[in-house]
Amino acid sequence: MKFVSHQINTFATPGEQLKRAREKAKLSLGEVSRHINIPTKYLEALEKDQYKSLPGAIYIKNFLKIYADFLGLDKENLLKIYEVRSGVWSQSLPITFPYQTHRRLNIAPHFIKKVFLTIALILALGYLILGVKGILASPNLTIISPADDLITQEPSIKVIGWADEDSSVMINDEVIEEFSTPGGIFEEKVLLRPGLNVIKISAKKSYSRERVIWRKVMVIEGQQVTSLK
Repeated sequence: MKFVSHQINTFATPGEQLKRAREKAKLSLGEVSRHINIPTKYLEALEKDQYKSLPGAIYIKNFLKIYADFLGLDKENLLKIYEVRSGVWSQSLPITFPYQTHRRLNIAPHFIKKVFLTIALILALGYLILGVKGILASPNLTIISPADDLITQEPSIKVIGWADEDSSVMINDEVIEEFSTPGGIFEEKVLLRPGLNVIKISAKKSYSRERVIWRKVMVIEGQQVTSLK
């Protein structure tokens, strides 16, 4: 259904012109709605110039074009009147700002958030690296006695030293069952045989590298004890 064009009264609002043309065509809002597929409530809002009841400026213009074209009104002139008079209803239309303004307001929080996340990631990574390094590092091991290159006539000797308490200490690859005193100090008797004895003292944690210290002890029978130089 299409109607003959009518002369627009430029002094009437867009809604007044639409309503006047519809009533002149003897059409109800329901009939118009069925023809142009615009809900009755929106048509009524257009006729009353109640633009705050409509979805937004783009929809208002499209609805005005379709409704005016259906009633045979000059849609371009009707839109011009709407645009000229839209200042009257500016408080009911959405207020927009330039995109750059929003961008300037939003970029700082996102930038700060990224900086903090980056710093947190670096700290966590550094902590992880230090933790892994600590786990894999060789334990501390110090031998107090015997001195290296020792000469003795004794058939045995005490190995005394200090190591990290959470490490396992071995002498000649045999594990010392427990530390003799708190604080990681150990003391273990080692049997010697005549001649040169090479003693291996080592310490190791669960996943760490092994730390090894060697001691050479010479056992001489029936001779004066001297030090090897």
